Order: sequence, then structure tokens, then C-alpha cells
Amino acid sequence: MIRTFLRDLFRDEPVRSDLPLDAAVHLMSNERRRLAVELIDALGPMELKVLADAFAAISDIDRKGAYVTLYQTHLPKLDKHDVIELGDRGHHIEPGEHFNALVKCISDLEERFEIETDSSQVFEFDEDDAVAEIAGDA
Repeated sequence: MIRTFLRDLFRDEPVRSDLPLDAAVHLMSNERRRLAVELIDALGPMELKVLADAFAAISDIDRKGAYVTLYQTHLPKLDKHDVIELGDRGHHIEPGEHFNALVKCISDLEERFEIETDSSQVFEFDEDDAVAEIAGDA
């Protein structure tokens, strides 16, 4: 039954990955991790402070809390499984080897289950304004 469900779920344009199923399910089980992946997908490679600002703009957490939870919890887990690549000291974020596979999984599951989360909100985010505000130049 599970195998049939997964086969049906990924029958359209499968994205091949050697990311273990249990790891993918664990990584997708947290709404904040899913939101981080969706923001990286939407905005591309970025600095952690920019991701934290975007995260705070569309979630229920302030910028400092977003920065801390991303830096200490969510990004290391995504990096451990090569979903993202963390640069020097964990402050630069780029998609990793398994990034596209996880993005596809999240998208397929949200579509199948019609999940309404903060990450499905439409938002406007100006990276230059966020960086200026963080630096105190705004």
C-alpha cells in the first residue's frame, strides 16, 4: 500500500535521488524546515541573515528567533543530508545534491493533501532592503 502510494505520488516527472526515504520523511516532517527549503527554492542561494529575515516575514517567529532556529536546528539537518550546502561557518546557503528531490516531495505532498501552511502564502520580499535593514542602513 505504501509503495503504491509513493509510486502514484511520484509518477509525474520523477526526481531521482539516493536520499533515504526515512531521511526525506524526517526532513519534511517539520513545517519550519519545509518553509526554509521553499524559501531557498524561491529566492536562490543566500546568506543566513537574509533567509532569517524572509522566514520571519512570513512566519510566526521574529528575526532573531528565526536566525537561531535555522542556524542551530534546521539548516544543520538539511546540510547533513546534502539537501543544502552550508558555506563557511554556516552563513551562506546553497542548494545541495538532494535539494530538488526534497522540493519535489514537498510540492507533491502539499498538492496531494492540500496542505495550507504559512509557506503557501504569497509574499513579497526584497533581499536588498532586508540586508540594508539588518545592517542598520535602512
